[in-house]
Amino acid sequence: MAIDLECAKSSLPQGATLEDWFDEQFDRKIAAYKTNKTPKLSILVSKGTLDRAYPAFILSSTAAAVDWEVSVFFTFLWISSAEERDQTGYQCAE
Repeated sequence: MAIDLECAKSSLPQGATLEDWFDEQFDRKIAAYKTNKTPKLSILVSKGTLDRAYPAFILSSTAAAVDWEVSVFFTFLWISSAEERDQTGYQCAE
């Protein structure tokens, strides 16, 4: 977003500086950002062991508990290796 400095200077109240105007605009934008922003967390699980998946589960459940928006993505590599473990005798929870 481009700002026309001459226009900004002409619209300042009497005795105000351009720095005051920038500070006011910055504070207004930051306040709007903070009130409208929901924290988000995205986690990508790409390794095929549960040792790599547990941290993702812990982080995602903790973030969800404090009202964050959470997404966990599992790659096909992880899914295919989980299926291989299932065929070799590991029990999958239902």
